[in-house]
Amino acid sequence: MTKPFILAAILMTAGAATGDQTDDSLLNEVKHLRSVVAELKSEVDQVRAEHSADWLTNERAEEIRGLVQDVLADADTRASLLQDDMSAGYRRGFFISSADGSYTMKINGLFQLRWMYNDTPDGNPKVDYGFEIRRLRIEFSGHIIDKTWKYKFVIASNRNSATNSSGNLFAEDAYISKSLGNGLTVKFGQYKVPYLREQDASASRLLAVDRTIINTRYTWARSQGIGLNYATDHFTLDFMYNDGPKHINLQALENDSNNGIAVRGQALLAGSFRQFRGMSGMPGGEFGLMLGAAFAWTNADSKNAILSYPRRDENKQNYGFTVDASLQGSGWNAMTYFVWNNGQRESNEWEQSWGFVAQGGFFVVDPLEIFVQYSLGHIDDRDTENTSWLTAGFSYYPIPSSREIKFTTDFGWGFDPIADTYSSSGNGVRESDEAGEWLIRSQLQLMF
Repeated sequence: MTKPFILAAILMTAGAATGDQTDDSLLNEVKHLRSVVAELKSEVDQVRAEHSADWLTNERAEEIRGLVQDVLADADTRASLLQDDMSAGYRRGFFISSADGSYTMKINGLFQLRWMYNDTPDGNPKVDYGFEIRRLRIEFSGHIIDKTWKYKFVIASNRNSATNSSGNLFAEDAYISKSLGNGLTVKFGQYKVPYLREQDASASRLLAVDRTIINTRYTWARSQGIGLNYATDHFTLDFMYNDGPKHINLQALENDSNNGIAVRGQALLAGSFRQFRGMSGMPGGEFGLMLGAAFAWTNADSKNAILSYPRRDENKQNYGFTVDASLQGSGWNAMTYFVWNNGQRESNEWEQSWGFVAQGGFFVVDPLEIFVQYSLGHIDDRDTENTSWLTAGFSYYPIPSSREIKFTTDFGWGFDPIADTYSSSGNGVRESDEAGEWLIRSQLQLMF
């Protein structure tokens, strides 16, 4: 019953009473009505308070239920990003993946800060030294649609500042591959040519600070082309048809015609292929023995210097082969290889040359590895046919049970004059007509 209705009833009752009763009885009736009104008002207020309390309680309960549901839904949505829709984390690199694993991406990086000091007897200047960022890379790899379609893109710095070059970053690796089943994989793009054992190892897992003078002369480095790989647990065979050695980031029609083929086979007699991705035998590792051999041919067709191989003047064609053996155990390693090359120069004369490398190292204690490396090269038509170089040094891993940070220092000595095709700003060796060149290299490396 509402207040207006009650008041109207009271007034009507009062009006009827004033016409039929005396003043005393009217006064008594009014008092009685007032007490009735007060009683009714009290009951109405009580009923309203009870209903209002129930309404507020129900509304608050609904609000709380809604809030809890919203929070749970938000938590489920956030969790589903990792559990239902995608996953992310670190496993030999940072990675992200779709829920069903159809799409993945792994991100790796390499940073090498180096200081070098070179003393060349007839150098100009005789002494040269300084810092450089030897390598800076960001690598993206993974698969798309399914694990049979893989890709790898590596962006690297060329060690030249923007003021000294048209660009400071370039594509080092850029390829996709498709697994055909039964151990067969086809690869398209730019990547390392399967030839020298030393070049095949990652620059982040070398024994010394950098690769040898023999690798500098005979490596095919990277090229653009198409390849076919066959792999089992104990044998691999890589074939690549390409644009020739050191043909990286060049246009198809810019340098006329150029062809190259390379094929490399590896036989695993003990251990696993994974352990031979690097040169060091890590403490606690298993014993491994791997043998390798490769053949390569290129028709340079008298191209410009960037394509010449292995001389720095013009060439017509080159062919050669290499054989190698790698040993690793718990805390020790040994590797040796031989490479031979025959090159036809523009004058149609053929030049034979060969190189030999032997190296080994072991961990004195878990974080400290010492090593020694010897290189010998021979070129037929040089006044001094032989060039030999000795390197010795150590690597230190400052974080226990981690190989992501490495500090390496080595010392190199040239027993013979250094031909121009052995020298490189990358390995720090300079051309010299006299024996006695020496070199100190010290490098801090971070990889993830």
